[in-house]
Amino acid sequence: MKDQFKYTGYSYRNEERDFEVRRPFGPSVYFGKFTSSEIKFLQKLSHDAKDRSQKLGQQLSGNIKGQYDLQNVGSPEEQKQFHDIVGVHLDNYLRSSLNVFNLDEMPDKLQHNIKFNLRGYPWVNFSKAGEFNPMHTHADSIVSASLYVDIPEVIKEEKEKAKEYSNQPAPGDIVFFGGLKDNIFESSMFNHTPTTGEIILFPGEMKHAVYPFKSDVERITLSFNIADFGWIHKETLESKPYKMWCNTYD
Repeated sequence: MKDQFKYTGYSYRNEERDFEVRRPFGPSVYFGKFTSSEIKFLQKLSHDAKDRSQKLGQQLSGNIKGQYDLQNVGSPEEQKQFHDIVGVHLDNYLRSSLNVFNLDEMPDKLQHNIKFNLRGYPWVNFSKAGEFNPMHTHADSIVSASLYVDIPEVIKEEKEKAKEYSNQPAPGDIVFFGGLKDNIFESSMFNHTPTTGEIILFPGEMKHAVYPFKSDVERITLSFNIADFGWIHKETLESKPYKMWCNTYD
């Protein structure tokens, strides 16, 4: 996006969630799931963006006509709910990644909540047949996120049919690039077929792309980038009033 803004969000809950962190070629890639109520909330937020925001046009790399940011979307309560929903997963991802270094002073999960600054507003993609994201990175961000708000099942069926004539079927897949070559010991890319309710977190500098699909349906995804992060004690957090998307706590 041309204009860069930052706001701070926090995770307000400490919940046990099923998630998976993969290291297909070095960097960690996080795969998590939203609850059914969280999916409904994200779907509402996405449609509100479509109704209230102007299209982003050439501000993004996606070859997608229907792209909208969340600048004018959501009450303070809804925005805080968004921070809470994604904060749970970001906390899991960062703690799992940092555990590789055997850090002795990791903030206690029962006493601390994650604090993070987004680079720019989150944005929503309403993708139709033939639209796609070319290979790109978010090099100015530490972590990037893809949230799968509504993925029609027919796209997965389309990929299954493609197996009849391709050794690399990929309709609707997100693909990550990281290896230098392909052989039995190394792979230069990693494909994933997303489903409704998934969240994927990955390093902002990781090259990635999204393949097109042919089915006459609409696919809804939501994305955002993390500029920086940290942890804050709950008592400090509770004393700070919340503002709007592009502002921070006082």
